[in-house]
Amino acid sequence: MSLRVIDWETFSDPSRSSGQPAWEDKPLALSIGVFDGVHRGHQRLITKILKYAGEYGGLGGVITFRQNPRRVLHPKSYPGDIYGLPRKLRILEELGVGFAVLIDFSGDFSRITGEEFTVLLRKRRISYLAVGANFRCGYHLDTSARQIREMMSEGGTRTELVSQLRMGGAPVSSSRIRQAVLNGDIAGASELLGRPYSLDLSGLCPRLEGNVFSWEAEGRVLPPAGLYSVFIRSGAGVFPAEISLDSGRLVLGWNLGAGGFAESEVPPGTGDFLNGGLLSIEFRP
Repeated sequence: MSLRVIDWETFSDPSRSSGQPAWEDKPLALSIGVFDGVHRGHQRLITKILKYAGEYGGLGGVITFRQNPRRVLHPKSYPGDIYGLPRKLRILEELGVGFAVLIDFSGDFSRITGEEFTVLLRKRRISYLAVGANFRCGYHLDTSARQIREMMSEGGTRTELVSQLRMGGAPVSSSRIRQAVLNGDIAGASELLGRPYSLDLSGLCPRLEGNVFSWEAEGRVLPPAGLYSVFIRSGAGVFPAEISLDSGRLVLGWNLGAGGFAESEVPPGTGDFLNGGLLSIEFRP
């Protein structure tokens, strides 16, 4: 089943729907969050909604954001995304999520109270909602998960507060994964994600100079500056390569020699890179 992407305005206002959308004739099982990295904790929530949808003939989906709210509210202190939106949606689809409602987070949206947000949610036939027990939403995070559960129950929605997954004595979170990446702890980030950590550059268009690609990786959280052995995954396949990271700039060369990036022919599939189609760069042990 392919993931259907819906904008928040259409989802929250039934009068804007055209035809008979899938969410109007099936019970909905939903979770809400940023889902940056779609890590093991997120996967626990997704397992819950898909289990409910399967048992009751419903449809499992998530409400998430086109851009991380922290990037909008605190751009100077935000270290960057683990994944861009295309990668996040692709992983949600691989996990079996049926649809994703995307919110364009803005200054106006940030002033909506949690109660107002919940009122909009209740316009839809939501049978089951799973959120983290520490989840908060609304203006200045004014509404707790317990308050959401109480308000949603008034509309007949069963709301489950899911305890936060802990690993290594601490909660699994996107912030913890970002810090692991910043520290160069690729193995630790991979363990928390539940998959090998990869640097997502999808949607970012590089420059090609000779046999070397370079990206300005603004908006992505990056490991420390240095040289790394990697695998590049693109639409054309998987290629071993070397990258150099420095001050937010990523340089990729083929066959890194002792003197730097060695001369070699650019492999097939480079059109994918130049058009922003690079899927990921996986770090080799």
